[in-house]
Amino acid sequence: MVASFNAEGRGREGVDRSDGEETCQGPNQQEDLKAVIEYLATLPYVDTGNIGVISFSGGSLLAGPALGRWPELPIAYWVDGEGPHDGSIILGEPCGHPNTRVDPSPENRAFWRERSPIEFIGSFRGYYLRVQAEIDHAQGDYHDHALLMNNTAVEGGVPWVRINGEDVGNPINQVYPLDDPSRWPRWLPGRLRDQPGGWHGVLARYARELADLVASKGTASAIAMPHFERLSEEPILGPGEAEWESVDVLSAEVLYDPDEKVFKMWYTGFDGERYAIGYATSRDGLHWERYPGNPVLESSSSEWDREGVGFPAVVRVNGKYYMFFTLLKQARAHRDAAIGLAISEDGVHWERVGDGPMLLPGAAGEYDARALVSPEIFIDDDGTWHLLYACGRDLPGDNDGRWAILHATSSDGLHWQVGPSPVLTGEVVGMEDALNPEVLRLPDGYWMAFSARVEHSHFHLFLTYSDDGTDWQLLSREELLRPGKPGRFDEKALNHPALVRVEGKLYLFYTGYNRRNRRAIGLATASLPIAP
Repeated sequence: MVASFNAEGRGREGVDRSDGEETCQGPNQQEDLKAVIEYLATLPYVDTGNIGVISFSGGSLLAGPALGRWPELPIAYWVDGEGPHDGSIILGEPCGHPNTRVDPSPENRAFWRERSPIEFIGSFRGYYLRVQAEIDHAQGDYHDHALLMNNTAVEGGVPWVRINGEDVGNPINQVYPLDDPSRWPRWLPGRLRDQPGGWHGVLARYARELADLVASKGTASAIAMPHFERLSEEPILGPGEAEWESVDVLSAEVLYDPDEKVFKMWYTGFDGERYAIGYATSRDGLHWERYPGNPVLESSSSEWDREGVGFPAVVRVNGKYYMFFTLLKQARAHRDAAIGLAISEDGVHWERVGDGPMLLPGAAGEYDARALVSPEIFIDDDGTWHLLYACGRDLPGDNDGRWAILHATSSDGLHWQVGPSPVLTGEVVGMEDALNPEVLRLPDGYWMAFSARVEHSHFHLFLTYSDDGTDWQLLSREELLRPGKPGRFDEKALNHPALVRVEGKLYLFYTGYNRRNRRAIGLATASLPIAP
């Protein structure tokens, strides 16, 4: 069904004019939209999980603030057709108020601020589709309003943002530079009025597209960003008394055993020369007891792991633990690292599979020619094993090279088919590298957290979503968790995310870096923003 309404003071005199004052999309008229939505949600034939708002032109001045002021409204999506982003580009003098470039007085700015969707879009938690043609119906070849609305929505944490529909092919949750048209999204050709059905037809078609998306994937809140808070300002696991982990501990892999009601952690220790893997357990995720026989996996003194082993990923299959780990040959140079496999009955006593690596670096020029590090493993419903890992290749003038995330599949966990190109690069968040993937299975899809890097050791954590474990979309340019306060163990950077879900609670284990690049493991938690 489609519902339209006349806001207060609008309509034909003596026919359908609504009572109240015309305020040119002011707060009273925004509240009118709120009331209409709430009424629709009470109707027995309305699917309250799939209500959308469509606005065209100045309608964004009403829709955007209303959806932002009241984010609890049951709105699954907003189709914004070429609306102004704020009061700086308004034509004419609605209610006696010209745009803020003509009249920059505080009173006029305050008037338009209450009606500016860009001030409110960050609070919206549905699907946001901006519809924009090459030639705007009111602004001509001006496109900054579309770019600014898109960018502010993405940076504000709106779960799903795109310019134009699937037929145009722009990426989801992409931020665009205002000063580089070569990197802008694709616009609809010509003007909206020249499209089949005119602007009405375009908006109706895209509304049906989003309604179908909601019906198939659920509301955008189903893939909303979790909001993590630290459980402690101190590390939950820092360097230990044993020599093998006396300098750093990092890169935790954590599983929760619901039968034993215990968290199990495999982590990397560093003594200043070599890396090894240890084991610890916890009842609450905060207080940990190290295994007295640590390390549980260390260098075999072979050529491939002469600087140790680390960065484990563990999965339990048919009562056995499978650990995929990194063999470190030249750790300081970030070169010649490979991926190995070990199997255990109890998670403590491990037997390596084969004498060397399971996966080796690729040929010169390939994405993984330099090294393979930080594997992540999961198994889908049809039994296919999926391995995600960071791969590096040389880049002239950059000693660290360039890193991205590759994807390989296997039917048995032993023999792998590597994808031809990365599934994720640092460019998705405007950074140089993407590393250290971590996958969490959801009721209907997957999250993948990862580290993005600019320069050496400046790591940031982000989150992507996939419904099939293959194609990943960035949920937000908002970081999962920001560095800690000055003087804390994680004041400089966060790396190596590990996600665990226990009932309705999320646990984010991470590696924190201080100003001297010493590393320890921290913990933050969040309420699950999706149905468990």
